[in-house]
Amino acid sequence: MLPSETMIWQPEFTDKTLSRKPGAVQLFITWGRIIASVRRTLPR
Repeated sequence: MLPSETMIWQPEFTDKTLSRKPGAVQLFITWGRIIASVRRTLPR
């Protein structure tokens, strides 16, 4: 797992981002879902 991917799921990182820019959290969540769906479709 890449460090940038790990950050998406760290609550403290999300909380800090949320307090600064609420829109950024939505982007991180959306990006995380895209990564997850791409990983499911890629062959192992």
